[in-house]
Amino acid sequence: MDVNKFVAADKLSWYTFDVPFALDGRAVATDGNAIICGPAGSGDGFASGTVPQVGIRRILERIEATQLSPLESFHLPEMPTCRTCAGDGRAEYVPCTKCSDTQLSDCPECLGEGVVTMVGPSCPPCPICRGTGRGYSMSQRIDIAGIQVAGRYLMRIMGREGVQVGKVPGMKMLAFRAGEYTGGIMGLRH
Repeated sequence: MDVNKFVAADKLSWYTFDVPFALDGRAVATDGNAIICGPAGSGDGFASGTVPQVGIRRILERIEATQLSPLESFHLPEMPTCRTCAGDGRAEYVPCTKCSDTQLSDCPECLGEGVVTMVGPSCPPCPICRGTGRGYSMSQRIDIAGIQVAGRYLMRIMGREGVQVGKVPGMKMLAFRAGEYTGGIMGLRH
């Protein structure tokens, strides 16, 4: 599992970890909405500076103590066609050539994102659906174990062998385990 998919996408995020960090001999990554803990060395470089170790340790302890069930035991809505690759299964994000990746809010090509999506057989597997052509969107709410999570976060753990999930007691968080990786996805507000 790629822990780098769990870090903040940009420095503008309220949560400032844009690379994984080491904690107690393991790699940890979070964007403030989801967290994953895996084997040491499972990230692309590590944050330096102060990490709020006590709070993150408490969260990870609660996640690891959660009773889990196989993901397949929960009824999940059918996955729609992936919005990123339009069902093709192959897509990639490339820098916008119109605004030179400057993220101009009035750019007609990228709409201020700084990147555009390229789709086609020469592209690598889609980063959202991992080549299946189907996937939940960020705005889609998925209810698992009484917690509503954003579809995009659920996509990060789906398709992994032996994924187990469960509600973290006393928290609005969905815990997950997939092999050597454990983590959590924060529930959405109603």
